[in-house]
Amino acid sequence: MPASEKCTIRGFGAVAVLGHPAYYPPFGALPAARFGIGCEHDVPEEVFMMKELQPGYLRRAMGTIHHHAAFADL
Repeated sequence: MPASEKCTIRGFGAVAVLGHPAYYPPFGALPAARFGIGCEHDVPEEVFMMKELQPGYLRRAMGTIHHHAAFADL
């Protein structure tokens, strides 16, 4: 089962990915900037993406996503 399906089953409304800009869009990921969402890391806009799992979930979203401390040293 794809990870996005697992997230949907658990009730998550959206997921964020930081990765290759050609890989994730076929799975429905869009640049997070379209939703008014930024990344705490200084990365190109096109590599930080969001995918809505519930239509309209990010309609009023804005701000910056901060990764869990476990990812700080990567």
